Amino acid sequence: MRRQDWVAAVLLAVAFGVFLSGQPAAVRQLHGLLTEAMVPVQEQVREVSNRIRAASVYFRDLSELRAENEALKRKVEDLTVQLVALQEVAAENRLLREQLQMGQRYLPLGMTGAEVEARVVGVEPGNLIRAISIVAQSGVQLLPDMPVVTGRGLVGRVVRSYGNKATVLLITDPNSAIAALVQRTRAQGLVRGQLDGTLLLDEVGKDSEVQEGDVVVTSGLGGVFPRGIVIGQVSRVIERDTALFKQAIVSPSVDFGALEIVLVLTKPHEASLAGAE
Repeated sequence: MRRQDWVAAVLLAVAFGVFLSGQPAAVRQLHGLLTEAMVPVQEQVREVSNRIRAASVYFRDLSELRAENEALKRKVEDLTVQLVALQEVAAENRLLREQLQMGQRYLPLGMTGAEVEARVVGVEPGNLIRAISIVAQSGVQLLPDMPVVTGRGLVGRVVRSYGNKATVLLITDPNSAIAALVQRTRAQGLVRGQLDGTLLLDEVGKDSEVQEGDVVVTSGLGGVFPRGIVIGQVSRVIERDTALFKQAIVSPSVDFGALEIVLVLTKPHEASLAGAE
């Protein structure tokens, strides 16, 4: 027991004895002593009370802060969802604008829009297959050999069709071969898909002029692809002294990893693109 507690106990015992003796003067004196002795105790009680009150305020404020923090977190999550939705709307608007531009460019060839459903990257016996699955609006009939394009250039051609659905062989597939020409010099050749996803411009006349940066387009020969659709750009010219032909590596103009909407040309045999000459 602390010293103050002992003092208080003794004074209480003395007070009780004085009270029993019935001496008023002694009682008054004892009251003063008791009051003086209780001052430290009262201060301690007051200090504890203040601490309890402060702790209560702290925990109340902490609880309010936690509630505000949770509300802010929910608001940030809501704003994040709204931002993602707005970004998606902007992306869709961009795709629609590109589709409108495609429509203007390919209008003479007839067309129907289609969405990319899936990407087919598999292996058939001995062959690597690069293709996509597309679906057009209901009632549209997709047919084999219909060219598929975007605003950036040639995607491929339909190889299998199921009503308004089809499988499109990409121009980067090793089984793909496209009659092409160098836009600047009109040098003709054949563009083939390569295993590494690039294109090889092959069978170009040895004396024909081809240089890095040249744009390669479809020539229209063969009857599948109309003339003037952009295929890609020459990134490297391959020349060998003993070779009969000149070759070049061509980077595709289309980003095949980002395809979402494509156009299927429905009348490719009836016209060529304006300005392809």
